[in-house]
Amino acid sequence: MRFLRPFHSHLHPAPEVSVDYCIKKGILQVEFQIKGHKNYFDSDQFSLIGWENWGLWNYDVVELFLTKSPLGPYLEVQASAVGQKFALKVIKPRVETQKITDLDCEVESSVDSDGFRVNFTLNCDEIPGEGSELYGNFHACLGEAAKRNYYYLFLYSQARPDFHRPDLFKKLGDIQ
Repeated sequence: MRFLRPFHSHLHPAPEVSVDYCIKKGILQVEFQIKGHKNYFDSDQFSLIGWENWGLWNYDVVELFLTKSPLGPYLEVQASAVGQKFALKVIKPRVETQKITDLDCEVESSVDSDGFRVNFTLNCDEIPGEGSELYGNFHACLGEAAKRNYYYLFLYSQARPDFHRPDLFKKLGDIQ
C-alpha cells in the first residue's frame, strides 16, 4: 500500500489514506483504505445504482484520474464510502466534459468502526487515449466543507488543491 499525502494546506486532523493498484490483462484494480475517518456522508440524494451522481465530489469520495495519453482527455471516477459512484470524461479541464452514465467498472465498498475501503475494478478499454501506458493520479476528498482534507498520490505544487492537472499525472504502469 502507498500512502496518499495530505495537501499541504491542511489545518485539521487528517485520517490515514492509502492506495494499492495493479494492472493485469487489461484490467486496473485499485483499493483505497481510509483509517481514522468516521464522519463519512451517505446522503440519500445520491443513488447506489448507476453513475449519475453529479455533485458527489462535495462529499467524502476517493477518485481515479486516468488517461492513456499524457495531456489528453482523461477519465475521472469517484466513489463514496457506501458505494455511490460518478464518472466523467474530461476533455478540457473545467471547460469541456462528458458525463458517463455507463462504465465497465465495478465498485465495492465497506465501512467499519475505523473508516472505510473502496475497491475499483476497471476495464482499461474505458480509459481515454491511445497507447499501452497508463497515466494518472489517485485522490481522496474527506470531511465537511469547512474542514475538508484533500489527498493525492503524486505531488502537486500549487497553492490550492486542483486535481484537474493532466500535466502533473504520472505513469502508473503498462497496460498488458
